[in-house]
Amino acid sequence: MAGNYEAVRQEVTGDSLDILSNNCVVPAFIGRDKQRYFEGKVKIGDQLQIKRPIRREKSATGQAFQGTGLVRVTVPMVIAFWVQQSFEFNDTEEAMFLDMNNFKEEYTRPCAVQMCNDIDYLMLQYIASTTPAWVGTAGSVPTTLDTYNSAQTKLNQLLAPDMDRVVMWNSSYQQQVIKAGSTVFNPQDIIGKQYLNGKVGRYAGADFMRDEQIPSTNFGTYTTVGVVNGAGQQGTSIITKTWTSCNLVAGDRFNFAGVYEINSTNRNSYVNVLKGFQLPSPR
Repeated sequence: MAGNYEAVRQEVTGDSLDILSNNCVVPAFIGRDKQRYFEGKVKIGDQLQIKRPIRREKSATGQAFQGTGLVRVTVPMVIAFWVQQSFEFNDTEEAMFLDMNNFKEEYTRPCAVQMCNDIDYLMLQYIASTTPAWVGTAGSVPTTLDTYNSAQTKLNQLLAPDMDRVVMWNSSYQQQVIKAGSTVFNPQDIIGKQYLNGKVGRYAGADFMRDEQIPSTNFGTYTTVGVVNGAGQQGTSIITKTWTSCNLVAGDRFNFAGVYEINSTNRNSYVNVLKGFQLPSPR
């Protein structure tokens, strides 16, 4: 027999979004400048083409005109992943069992809080598995502030914007470092983000936030490290050899000797700063 269907009550959805916006740690730092396009009077569907900044060649020298064309590329932003909490009840349950006077607190809030945790964790997993640049020692909890100083240096070298930098850690990380930073971290409000939960303070140009859902990372293993199988390779994949007892996993980070980070403005390499790569997930 077919099930019964009823349109979702808008006030329930609105209540859920209100709770979500005040309980998520990671989503609070996600840029929302494109949100208005999806909320406009003219509907655009589930995809938006985002223009990338124009990348210019290095400046020419001399007074003679040396014109070049403007090239603008776009990348698609697609809404294709959904998280939901669903529950059902009939008119008998509504009349005789459910506490409809406290619907938000009794039913909407628990569902929304669970979605908060799920969304937060999924976003942390995505960040951890798609960021090739790294500092510190894999699998080791930092015990000094040096790792966070190195993170600031790495971001500076990659010309990351100075604003909106965030470090997210769990209590294990915080316990190890907070002693060393007792004179640095303080309970001052994070300007513009006073509503956030879990704030610790500010250091090395970043807001420090506590999130107990920081995912653990499983790293691959090997006995003999691989080497490039032939110089001058180009393309989206690199052939390597000499691995023994190798069991790499998606997300493993690695370097190539002699391949350095590049300053994207002047196109010069940073001497002795190896470029980070990451083993992609299978598609």
